[in-house]
Amino acid sequence: TLNPAQWHTFHIKQEEIKKVPKPSFTYTIDSRGYYILSFTSEMWHMMMEHNAFAGIHPTPHPSINSAGMYLITLNPTQWHNFHIRQEEITKIQTPGFSYTIDSRGNYILSFTSEMWPMMMEHNAFAGIH
Repeated sequence: TLNPAQWHTFHIKQEEIKKVPKPSFTYTIDSRGYYILSFTSEMWHMMMEHNAFAGIHPTPHPSINSAGMYLITLNPTQWHNFHIRQEEITKIQTPGFSYTIDSRGNYILSFTSEMWPMMMEHNAFAGIH
């Protein structure tokens, strides 16, 4: 339960979280139709944290070029599975929450079990006691 002032602080924090740039990756398709993916170090570690290659065994595992980019190659089937996994991860990372306002004007927040850890990870209640 948040009072109106706490709700305001919470809402501002949510807007800040939305502005955090979401890392991405680039890819090219070689002459065989294989996908060559390139990740920054930060993105690679995030991909590992979210098990982005579940069921996929990219090759090499990975190589790192002179610019420090992580490179992997996926065949078309692996690419398809990777793409599906990215959609699943996106759904996990962007769940919603709901709220109601009680008779005293306090905000009653309700979070999914997936959303709560993300809220804690991003310190969503900073400044709210």
